[in-house]
Amino acid sequence: MVPEATSPDADRRGMLREMLLRLRDETYAKVKEFRRDQEQEAEPSPADEMDLARSSADVEMHASLIARQEEKLRFVDEALSRLDVGKYGTCLGCKGPIPIERLIALPFAAYCVDCQQKRNRARHDWGAGTTIAPYDHQWTVPEEMEEPVER
Repeated sequence: MVPEATSPDADRRGMLREMLLRLRDETYAKVKEFRRDQEQEAEPSPADEMDLARSSADVEMHASLIARQEEKLRFVDEALSRLDVGKYGTCLGCKGPIPIERLIALPFAAYCVDCQQKRNRARHDWGAGTTIAPYDHQWTVPEEMEEPVER
């Protein structure tokens, strides 16, 4: 029997799929590790207030790390979906190709560098040091709560 020849596109898609699946597995393993560490940190032990504060900070740090890794899992799953429909490596913004260097650095990239920079500039959120509605104005004390001014 002669093995069936595969097309270069099919080979490339297979390699990309393998890369994304490996990244997903590594990220999932990190989530499990962070959750295990977080559970160990959360176990109460006889300690003073400083130890309790440190333990609480460690639990919060692990929660943040878990959230970031779960977001990365979502991005990888979206990249796998784009690969399935033949849109992996194509910018969702300008529809142009995403440079291979960017995909090597960030395998789940959905936008080329130019489009991502435009998105980052257009997005004003907590991370940019701004506030979002309805928190974008200063709160004023209602009259009935104001303290009387002494003369």
